Amino acid sequence: MRVHHMHFMDFRIGIVLFTMLLLPFPVSAIACSKPISPLDYGLSEAKTGVERYKALENCHKDAVKKNANISYWGIKSLDIEIPADAASIPLPDEVDFAGVQLNVLNTQKNFVLFVSTKDATPVQVTKTSIDGGNFKGNNELSKGCNLLIIEDEKPWVEDRKGYSYGAVRRDVLVVEDGVAKNSVTYTYNNSHSSPKASAVHIGKPKTYRNLTFHRNAKSTKITYLFSISNAFDVNISNIAVTTPQDNELYGDAAIQIRNSAKVQMSDVSINGTYSQTHHYGYGINLENVAMFTGERLYARARWGVFGSNNVNGAVLRDCDINRFDIHCYGRDVRCYGCRFSDMYNQFSSVFGDVYFERCTFTNTIPVLMESSYNAYTPFDLTFKSCIFNLTASRNYLITLFGLEEAHNTRPELSRKALPNITIRNCTVNLADDVKKWYIVNTGKVAYKESLDYISRIEINGLKINGKVNYKIFSQKIKTTESLNLVTKGVKMIGK
Repeated sequence: MRVHHMHFMDFRIGIVLFTMLLLPFPVSAIACSKPISPLDYGLSEAKTGVERYKALENCHKDAVKKNANISYWGIKSLDIEIPADAASIPLPDEVDFAGVQLNVLNTQKNFVLFVSTKDATPVQVTKTSIDGGNFKGNNELSKGCNLLIIEDEKPWVEDRKGYSYGAVRRDVLVVEDGVAKNSVTYTYNNSHSSPKASAVHIGKPKTYRNLTFHRNAKSTKITYLFSISNAFDVNISNIAVTTPQDNELYGDAAIQIRNSAKVQMSDVSINGTYSQTHHYGYGINLENVAMFTGERLYARARWGVFGSNNVNGAVLRDCDINRFDIHCYGRDVRCYGCRFSDMYNQFSSVFGDVYFERCTFTNTIPVLMESSYNAYTPFDLTFKSCIFNLTASRNYLITLFGLEEAHNTRPELSRKALPNITIRNCTVNLADDVKKWYIVNTGKVAYKESLDYISRIEINGLKINGKVNYKIFSQKIKTTESLNLVTKGVKMIGK
């Protein structure tokens, strides 16, 4: 007689499952263990782009309410249309778009499609605690993990030359049990700063991945993809944004990150933006972000792909883009193995280090000091093992874009400073039409006083493929400190 072992096994499994059902698990915990799908919210039955938009909205709202994740698995392509009464779709902590191509038509209004945010609560902090990073005596910040969002109520720059606005400086600190894990960009503990602050309790990490976002060529309004604010530990990966370039729209900010820390973007491609040759528009917009990392970013657009302010700590690795910038106020930028082409990297009032290693610059200004803010601060600039492919129109490594005579009204910015410059083991390839080139193109120097901070320019190991040698400055400048010029290992290889 055969013993049917499988029957006994089935019996035992049945007992285990029956016992599990009797255990007092919360129904919500069981329901939320599996990601929910837009297919469960009438997506398949939807007949129009607006109806499909509503199905996505209902799915996301329910996911946020249930604290559930979302998966778009099984949806290959999806056409949606922004309705006239559209409200942005909320993002739960995790969405796997599962490779869907989301095609968006928008003829209604400029509009953010997906939003993640948390309310910030005003808190009282002192200037000393902001600079020192010690908030142990503060009831709101002494326990748990919080983001502390700081804004100086006194303008950092009163008026940006040629524009109708100035600049406000902001910082974001990660505070754990009353102690900040990072530092502000620049001191607040002086008589000309007036910081106000708000706090956000840190929740779960945010993860958004695997999406192709295509803007329909018939769109007459801008649809921005993501707006994420007041967040910690944000991961955005495998995202492609495509924008038809036969349009007259501008003012893009496809991916927006604000008042956030520890933000990582990887394998993100920006194929066109709503921008024009003379009208701005960005693929990635960073506003008050600390600890940003971009890996394998790719971007091509008429305007610069990055548009950023108040960025403290940015690292780019293996990116192929036209520009990284900090319009105004930031600290510590490091780029490794990146390619920059056909534009410029732009900075104003940055501190700390701006560092490039194994980067290639083609028809590009590696560092442009944005002059319209009239905010020249001390920092150290380094190029290590980089390649510069210079052209006749972009025949310098750094440009000051002119130094106006006027003083900035902000005391910290009243005097102008230039960076120390280090160039090590780099190669310069000169196009045939290059007749002269510079390490620093000063532009017109109207500033009558000496330039602070700069005390050393080191060029150690430089191969020049071309028949033209360089000049350090295009126009003579006066420095406050004695300028120590160190030059070693410069080799010219005539073509």
